[in-house]
Amino acid sequence: MVKDRNSPNESNEIESASSEMAAHMARMRSSGILFPPLFFPSILLLLAEEPSHGYLLSKKLAEAGIVDDKMDPSPIYKILRNLEEWELAVSEHVEEGRGPARKVYQLTDKGREALSFMASRVDTATDLIKWFKGKYKALK
Repeated sequence: MVKDRNSPNESNEIESASSEMAAHMARMRSSGILFPPLFFPSILLLLAEEPSHGYLLSKKLAEAGIVDDKMDPSPIYKILRNLEEWELAVSEHVEEGRGPARKVYQLTDKGREALSFMASRVDTATDLIKWFKGKYKALK
């Protein structure tokens, strides 16, 4: 038998889950990451386009709308360190004229494989979003 309405307990559970989800999204936004599922793949993509340092990546991610332009860049640097640890990227210190040398990262072949995998996941997510939007529009 299908219920038309939620029981009081089910309503409370739904409200609680909804509140938790909203709180999680608020934490992600407060960290400056506006689109968490695209954060990691976007870093791989930008490094595939050209070797880069963390500050430049943060600017490019902000321009794309993936992160807030006032974001604390520490999550980007953490990912860059992880990429090196996982052998998806290598780095070297590069003198750019002014200031200290910057640590510039570039993808390895293994990193390009990870990017290809991530791109296929983004393709799948795109299909799921289209499916969701179609179903949602049908409800209206």
